[in-house]
Amino acid sequence: MAVSLRRLQTIFDHCDEDKKGFLNRKDLKVAMLILFGYKPSKYEIQQLLDDGEGNEKLMNFETFKSIMAASKHDPDHEIRDIFRMFDTHCRGFLVFDDVKRAFHAVAPHISDATIRACCEEMCRESDGRISYREFAEAMRHAHEHTEHHENYDHFFNSNVCFS
Repeated sequence: MAVSLRRLQTIFDHCDEDKKGFLNRKDLKVAMLILFGYKPSKYEIQQLLDDGEGNEKLMNFETFKSIMAASKHDPDHEIRDIFRMFDTHCRGFLVFDDVKRAFHAVAPHISDATIRACCEEMCRESDGRISYREFAEAMRHAHEHTEHHENYDHFFNSNVCFS
């Protein structure tokens, strides 16, 4: 479903509290939370605001509009939805209990040891937190191993996480 220009303008204006005509890092995070229903990672925000030379830039409405309108074709939409289902506390990252709760809701036969191994595999920084980026990479990897399936149902019904 396409995002209307009016909705984008309303969200932009709401997040541009100082009415400066630009969104900074914090403003953009809030705008994306309102628009997509998830808190983007630092990496995602950095990618959107990086000027190519390692400097952070501010985002004007025209740039916001073109990026957010293009997001309707986001191939990771399903992964983002799954992440939001796991991230019930809206923290922008997952911990073991989040993953355990989600797995047990769809596949109660999976042991805590298997779930913990999956979490450890996803968590590249070994900080106990699974970022959206780490989660998305794991889901893409799982999807590659379930090529004959239209969605991720098989992923949740198997005993193998990310082998």
